[in-house]
Amino acid sequence: MVMHIARIALLVGMLAGCSAPAPQVTAPTAAPAAATSVAGAGATVAAVAPTVAAVGPTVAAAAKPAATAIAQAAPTVAAAVGTAVPKVAASTVPVTITFWHGMNGTEPGTQGGTLRQLVDQYKQIAPNVTIDLDFTPYTANELQNKVTASIAANNMPDMVQAFESDVAAWYKPGAIVPLDDFMKQSLTAADLDDLQKTLLDSGRFPQYENRQLSFPFNRSIYVLYYNKPELIKAGFPDGPKTWDDMDAACEKIVAGGMPCYAVQPSSDSFVPIVWGRGGDVISKDFKKATFNGPEGVAALTYDVNNIKAKKAYVSKGFDWQNDFGSKKVAMSPVTTIAGDPFIAKAVNDAFEIGIAPVPVAPGKQVKSLFSGTNLAIMKSSPEKELAAWNFIKWLTETKQSAFWTVQTSYLPVRKSAMNEQLLKDYIAKTPRLKVALDMIPTGAAGISVAGWADARSYLLDAVTSASTLVAEPKAALDDAARKSDEALARD
Repeated sequence: MVMHIARIALLVGMLAGCSAPAPQVTAPTAAPAAATSVAGAGATVAAVAPTVAAVGPTVAAAAKPAATAIAQAAPTVAAAVGTAVPKVAASTVPVTITFWHGMNGTEPGTQGGTLRQLVDQYKQIAPNVTIDLDFTPYTANELQNKVTASIAANNMPDMVQAFESDVAAWYKPGAIVPLDDFMKQSLTAADLDDLQKTLLDSGRFPQYENRQLSFPFNRSIYVLYYNKPELIKAGFPDGPKTWDDMDAACEKIVAGGMPCYAVQPSSDSFVPIVWGRGGDVISKDFKKATFNGPEGVAALTYDVNNIKAKKAYVSKGFDWQNDFGSKKVAMSPVTTIAGDPFIAKAVNDAFEIGIAPVPVAPGKQVKSLFSGTNLAIMKSSPEKELAAWNFIKWLTETKQSAFWTVQTSYLPVRKSAMNEQLLKDYIAKTPRLKVALDMIPTGAAGISVAGWADARSYLLDAVTSASTLVAEPKAALDDAARKSDEALARD
């Protein structure tokens, strides 16, 4: 894995002398901001594409185009004006915002196409603001590396999509603008109450005085997909709630001649599994990896034992989606709802699809992991920073939030989006997604320290080697934890 840690020290010195002056009264003062690095935490962004679709359901992948009626139901200019940036805050002189993102696709219904629709609508509301969209895929850390290089060259974009570990890294040398003052000046108490708290908190960084360094946008959540008729026959119509339920369901499913579930090795999906067993993957001070504790070892051993017993199998990338659609496996690996369009295409209405939270150990509470990225504002000028914030605020308001969810299957940032008819109709047609939306209060962000980027790579190696029966679970996790501690110590 390409390491970026050594580059951070250089960036600190470079940015110390080139930070823009603090914004005036109209633009909140921005505290020193952030530094560079790393493979993002949170989504299976580098996964191999499923054969069912040319592009895999990664964060960077294009969502399958929605029905024409849905594509045409984008918030109209008239509807959007009701939640637009206040004219008093609008730019009075032309401002261009460069927005680097990882949303693929150009057609309506794709992630990139949907983002373009929203940007075009915003232009009608704020005609002096131009949002210059610049797409770079997340795959192989391309977007992260591009931003890192731009910081070193002092030629940064004005706004980026970023994982938690990226934001933490880029904040150190002063490249990220905190959003706290913007929020205080432009969000009402009603706005703050309407925002999904757990999603908003995914942009707060406790190691940096709990500052809000990013704002939720394309967030997904880890779940378990299942063949509902098969699980009804096994006695679990709502899916397995505990790992004991999983054992009981697997016994009946395997007896019927079908593997119970697929395993897709992932450091990210391993996190909520460990949480659900009562453990954690990192110490509270972010200095030590703890995924090799009893809960982590139990989680990995569980899969390894089931693989050996032929109750589960290791999927090559997202090939499990085709197997799931052709009734060759009853349940998915722990995965995110960002892949819902691909899963639905693979199933092709052959059976009802169910979604359940990741199972937990008996007596433990569900703690779900958000995947995907947030929006962050890069250090530039007061005018650009304010314009970028105004766009973020508008982009995540009720109507736009509902439209974004319908088009992409990402989570709505606003609670009130659930009352929009567009989203109500979508849920009525896709009731399984209501389960995922109801999980939002149980969600938590990925690990928000720069060193986790390297640590998650070591964890992935451990999970992969154990799942493919190359190494024993505890030995693999211990080795990964040792390497991770070294990476975390460099933070």
